[in-house]
Amino acid sequence: MKIFVNQIEQELAHVMHLKELLHLLSPKQPYAISVNEVFIPKTKYQDVALNEFDQIEIISPVTGG
Repeated sequence: MKIFVNQIEQELAHVMHLKELLHLLSPKQPYAISVNEVFIPKTKYQDVALNEFDQIEIISPVTGG
């Protein structure tokens, strides 16, 4: 199954949920997630099944003044 994470193509061996993907990728905390331009709250990660060609963005906050 082909998905895109931060615009980089990823090939998954099987269908998985967002929570599984994040466990696999281990992004550095803190971060926010969007799937197909829709923000996903952390409490819903286990409920979001990924589909072929989904666009996942892992967004880290930027600090500064």
